[in-house]
Amino acid sequence: MNTISFYTQITSKNKQTLDLYSQITGVKKNFIINKALEMFFNTQINIPKEFMIEESIYVDENEFERIKNMDKEPNQNLKELLKNV
Repeated sequence: MNTISFYTQITSKNKQTLDLYSQITGVKKNFIINKALEMFFNTQINIPKEFMIEESIYVDENEFERIKNMDKEPNQNLKELLKNV
């Protein structure tokens, strides 16, 4: 396998998690990063965009209250939609 080096910036939280995971498992950091990129690209290529969910969804306080107070049980339309999944 051909490899190259490149520089990038990641959050300190991701760096801490990467360091800790590598230390605990003994798996090399470059393997973890390469595997994560492969998984990311495979997901982007193989899962239709309409089924992708953004990592973060931001709602204002009023919308949050509305969502929090919604019925917890799925309605009939959602049950029908998920019946064949």
